Amino acid sequence: MKKIILTLALAALGAHAADCLRNIFDIHESGNSEGIANGMIIDSVFLQYRDPQHSVEFDNTKYYWTGDKFDSAVTYRKKHGSDDWEITVQKKDEIYGHREVTRDGNLTKILTTGGNPNVEELIYQEKDSINHVTKYVDPETGEVTEIYVATSVLRNDTIHKSENNGDDMYIIVRDSANENKCYVKRNIGSGFNDIDAIYEFEMKGDTLVDAETRPGGYQSTFMIFFVPVNGSSSAIIRKNRPNYERPKSRKFDLLGRPAKGKYTVQFLK
Repeated sequence: MKKIILTLALAALGAHAADCLRNIFDIHESGNSEGIANGMIIDSVFLQYRDPQHSVEFDNTKYYWTGDKFDSAVTYRKKHGSDDWEITVQKKDEIYGHREVTRDGNLTKILTTGGNPNVEELIYQEKDSINHVTKYVDPETGEVTEIYVATSVLRNDTIHKSENNGDDMYIIVRDSANENKCYVKRNIGSGFNDIDAIYEFEMKGDTLVDAETRPGGYQSTFMIFFVPVNGSSSAIIRKNRPNYERPKSRKFDLLGRPAKGKYTVQFLK
């Protein structure tokens, strides 16, 4: 999941409005590959698995930028029942591989090479519709295998999504009392009654908080924090990374980092 965050997470954020339906369509259904749009970048990601059957409890990432170019990331990971943090520093190519992005009108092609197989993504996007195809490409033979197909359409205040030639069908709708909150409902044979995920968007100062909660599975909470590319925090845009000490606290600031800060919250078991 973490390796495709920048690919899937950023697109046109408009005026950074908190309307969840438009943000889900523009951020999660899109295929922006630079990790920056309309003056906003991904600052950090917070991920928690509340179910102890998942070995990892926290899996948080802080992204570093040189100007408006993504440079590297630091991941803080902690397992359930442990107070020790595993800290990993990775450069861009270590996370995503070598990527080539080409555009022709509404069509974007992203080719990631250096792996076996290589990965090719084709994204055709109009204002209210997106078609996304992902393929494996054998680097030696050139053989292509289609592994993922999805179509998303925003119509009548609802996102209609089809994956894998209609085998998986979803709708995404707003909460009737809160336009910042949306529900992803999956068709499991008896209609769109099963809630697959809940999204909430909120502006906190100049930070857009994108929170996803999944009630099933490992009961995960996934939060992405977007900040202005020319924000005031020197921790957001810097060329040299600071020295990192192993965190001892269970507290996280609202940018997903195990540290004390202006917006500090504590997640209790």
